[in-house]
Amino acid sequence: MEQDAHAGHRSDGREKSRAESREESRAETQAGSETESQAEGEAGALAHTEQANRRREEKALALARYAWDRRIGADELAGFDEAVLRGFARAAGVHPPRSSETWEAAWRLLRRKERWAENNPDRPESARAHPEERSMWIKPPIRGWR
Repeated sequence: MEQDAHAGHRSDGREKSRAESREESRAETQAGSETESQAEGEAGALAHTEQANRRREEKALALARYAWDRRIGADELAGFDEAVLRGFARAAGVHPPRSSETWEAAWRLLRRKERWAENNPDRPESARAHPEERSMWIKPPIRGWR
């Protein structure tokens, strides 16, 4: 009668020794780590593939739209520090970009939209959906006492 090899028994029905179980477990772990390191190597190689570029552009578009709807300009967005950019990305519904390439793409898209809106002010696409939320990201200068 055959029994499950993972239940601590051999296929011939005899129980495995602890050494045999450890050796089998070690072999499975080694095979798993080789697969993981191979996947990591492939992921690094895929950083600049077509798929990665497409995802970067999609994320940049989401960031640019979020900024546009809140009346935040490209130069203002470029002036945010890293902590604010991470929070901004999360608020935009995207995972914060790891590379500056995504932010640079968002700035380019935002500049292009700004130029387009200047030339087409009457078009509905140039309207801002949530301009009141600008103050959440851009703080007005503090006036001194006089």
